[in-house]
Amino acid sequence: PNSVQTIALFLTDSATSTDVQTILLASIDRESGRACMTDLRTDILAQISQVGMIPLAKTYALGGPSLMMKSLNELLEMNVSNYVTLDVSSFVQIAESVGGMQMTLSADEAAALQCEEGLQTLDGVQALCYGRIRKGDTGDDWARVERQSVVLNAIFTKLQSASATELIGSMRKLVPYVTTSLSPTDMASLIVGAVKN
Repeated sequence: PNSVQTIALFLTDSATSTDVQTILLASIDRESGRACMTDLRTDILAQISQVGMIPLAKTYALGGPSLMMKSLNELLEMNVSNYVTLDVSSFVQIAESVGGMQMTLSADEAAALQCEEGLQTLDGVQALCYGRIRKGDTGDDWARVERQSVVLNAIFTKLQSASATELIGSMRKLVPYVTTSLSPTDMASLIVGAVKN
């Protein structure tokens, strides 16, 4: 429906690779206020002219957000026109700019962060470390993608509780840490739309 806007979120980690580490589609329905995020596999193969088939994660390093968006839309037969690229290393500044974030930690996660199990308020460094934990109960790398999604949801939840003025101020603080096709006002408007119910 026209009330739903979908934005592609690309998470990179400049400390480890030029590839996109996580791809999320965030859909927000302005009428109902509902929002959801969908994780996409980064190893899906995309056909790139003059290159051939390569994993979707590598298209960003090859041609930036425009090639990534083109490949994503062709693969999914969608027309997503807006994106936000965020380097995971900026979780430090982003978490600090919103006053930390609350998360419920498992025993393994708490041990990795050297803090207590259960509900904790993480500072910026802890949020970054949490987003980089790679192993989970299954021992695979998918746990890292899930944790990065949890950090983004925690940031989103924190921003939802802010007043309109605080929200626009927070968006302006976050702009240096993201590459996006959206203005700070557009980003704030989407969050406000998802808070309305």
